[in-house]
Amino acid sequence: MEKMIKRLGIGVLIVLILAGLWLFAYKLQKDTDNLPSLASISQRDDAYADEKLKGYRRIQLITVWGEPEIQTGKEEDIWQFDDTRGIRIYYNGREKVTEASLVVRFHEDWLTESELSAETLDWLKMYNDLPEEMQLFLSYVPADIVQQIRGDLPAVTMETPAEASREEPENELNKEALTPTGYPSDEIDQPQLMYEGRIFYYWATGFKEPLPESFVLAGTVEKVDNKNKPENDWEGSRLEEGQEIYADPEQPGLLYVRYPNGFARFSETLIE
Repeated sequence: MEKMIKRLGIGVLIVLILAGLWLFAYKLQKDTDNLPSLASISQRDDAYADEKLKGYRRIQLITVWGEPEIQTGKEEDIWQFDDTRGIRIYYNGREKVTEASLVVRFHEDWLTESELSAETLDWLKMYNDLPEEMQLFLSYVPADIVQQIRGDLPAVTMETPAEASREEPENELNKEALTPTGYPSDEIDQPQLMYEGRIFYYWATGFKEPLPESFVLAGTVEKVDNKNKPENDWEGSRLEEGQEIYADPEQPGLLYVRYPNGFARFSETLIE
């Protein structure tokens, strides 16, 4: 009896070991059940994407993620996380994944995130949040973006696709007169406005913020002067006449200005 129990215990142990090995092998195999979601990949880095995706077939990705938003032949696809970020997948001749990298959009170009500095990624987020009509005013592009697009490091002023449609030519003297933000050196480059005798500034926090419930319409921008600081209430720089201004008496240090796709926060000093 004791020998039978011992044999039974050994048998159970063997079954558990085999089950563990099978589970380990199952997790390692490139099965669609093990393919991570786009949402989970968007929160990680290139190393994670490479490790999890290498060896998968293109048809398996399509089965789980759907058709890619951008296809550039049989060797490259891009699936988008949202309007501005995504993942680029490269394949070999047998349509197996060989490389994966997170990318971010700049107009029609998709740039590798890991090759951009943190400052450039912040600039891109701000730029992509701008309404198209305001993107027209910017001619400064960070050097690492230019390097990915052109493969070299020219001057930091680079014509964007929107600017390419302008008829007015730009000469070297004009370029030298631009500040790093792309505005002429004799003009104000930071959006600002005067309200109740104080100047409020925009600190590149985005133009798509929701309007807090406590803020109500206080007035509109009545005058815009991009060469001189505002001197009277309802005057501003780098704004448009008629833009709505929202205030909350309980938060006197903050204002919100309406833009086409949301609101931008203005304050007297930078608020982290």
